[in-house]
Amino acid sequence: MQCTKSFHDVNCNRKLHARIQFGNSALYPLKHRGKSALPWSAPPGDHSPLYRQTKIFAREGIELDRSTLADWVGSASQLLAPLVDEIRKHGIAASKIHADDTPVPVLAPGNGQTSTGRLWTYVRDDQPVGCTIPPAVWFTYSGDPKGKHSRRHLNDFKGALQADAYAGFLAA
Repeated sequence: MQCTKSFHDVNCNRKLHARIQFGNSALYPLKHRGKSALPWSAPPGDHSPLYRQTKIFAREGIELDRSTLADWVGSASQLLAPLVDEIRKHGIAASKIHADDTPVPVLAPGNGQTSTGRLWTYVRDDQPVGCTIPPAVWFTYSGDPKGKHSRRHLNDFKGALQADAYAGFLAA
């Protein structure tokens, strides 16, 4: 099955197109009990990695391989990549942004251990001071907390950065 999705970028008055191939899965998109049961819809607070989701589906009588769920997540990520990039561009085009990093435990497959990754958040919102430009939040992830990530994220940013005392932001 092939899907073409268009997003309209209001600021640039252009359309973004994403095309993605989903393969031959008859279960895509899977609907169960009136809810979309797609692997990326599990709230992050539920801590539902794909191996747990396969067990949840199995309890409901739906046998899905973890690799199938991983393919779906990857396909959705590719489909949404142009939209994520436009949100990033809009966010760092501001004269002032707020940045934060949050440590997140990441399961290391095969050994049952976790490592610490980073969820990076960049916020643009000047509406409290009368600005009519829409606010935006861009999230991105890295497998470690090194400052090289914030430098890369903010490479094109030319404004005031509001952040905590994390040394990685000082390098940006």
